[in-house]
Amino acid sequence: MDIERTMIYEKPSRLQILWRKSIPYHFIIIPLAFYLIFFFIPAIQSFYYSFFEWDGFSAEKLFVGLQNYVDLITDDKLFIKAFTNNIYWTIGSLVLPLMLGLILAVVFNSKGLIGRNFFRTSIFMPYVLSTIVVALLWSEIYNPQNGIINKLIEVFTGEPSRFAFLGNPKTALISVLIAATWQAVGFYMVIFYAGLQTIPEELYEVADIEGANPIQSFYYITLPMLREVTTVMVVITIIGSFKVFDIIYTMTQGGPIYATEVTATRMISEAFSHNRFGYAAAYSCVMFLVIATLSFIYLRLNRRRVGE
Repeated sequence: MDIERTMIYEKPSRLQILWRKSIPYHFIIIPLAFYLIFFFIPAIQSFYYSFFEWDGFSAEKLFVGLQNYVDLITDDKLFIKAFTNNIYWTIGSLVLPLMLGLILAVVFNSKGLIGRNFFRTSIFMPYVLSTIVVALLWSEIYNPQNGIINKLIEVFTGEPSRFAFLGNPKTALISVLIAATWQAVGFYMVIFYAGLQTIPEELYEVADIEGANPIQSFYYITLPMLREVTTVMVVITIIGSFKVFDIIYTMTQGGPIYATEVTATRMISEAFSHNRFGYAAAYSCVMFLVIATLSFIYLRLNRRRVGE
């Protein structure tokens, strides 16, 4: 009788069942709280402040409705300039670090390449540096008095060179982009290299038997198999390009003559230099809408292409 009693299954109570089901959610409570406190709530506040004329310090806020957005789009020529520079930066980021990272990943994926682990590590190392450190380093490289680039120009031309790469409106933006590429290309290379490891080697062996050359194998095998990785990297690049601030502000502060001014540097200037926090909030809301729209369009086009 005692044995039968010990074998009787004790049914858990409703409270115990609910507790067991809720255990997975306990692990996301703290991250969700941080997300709400440091992202979601400030985003809502930014949208709210964009309808006011406010200096960011006084208790009084003057409700202006959509006037900040109207002034931003119709009257603010610096916004158009900054937005255009963001477009140039995005295109340059898609062409330089993204494509260069893919090419380097393919090269270092070659089995017979000597020292590929050393070169992969060396190229990735700049990515772990602080962006401020990279900006200061490249500012010295571009230094017109004793920078390395001007010294190399002197060596190859035999004539003194004092060209101010960051002080010339025609070269400032591309100079900063090259510095950003030097830092970011290792990250893209590692991600694409990881994607290459998932491609079955048998596909390349079959292509080789069929007589395909390396370029054909890359176009018909590598690129299609890296579609998902490429999609993620393109979206990350678009978002990062419209959020770029630290490297530009450290190297040029948006100059010379607004040649490197982007929406982030313009927004900071409006908020902290001109005390127009409501107007700066309108900047942030417009850029959020632009980033979300571009990312959505790209994802839709890529999904449609996959469906075909």
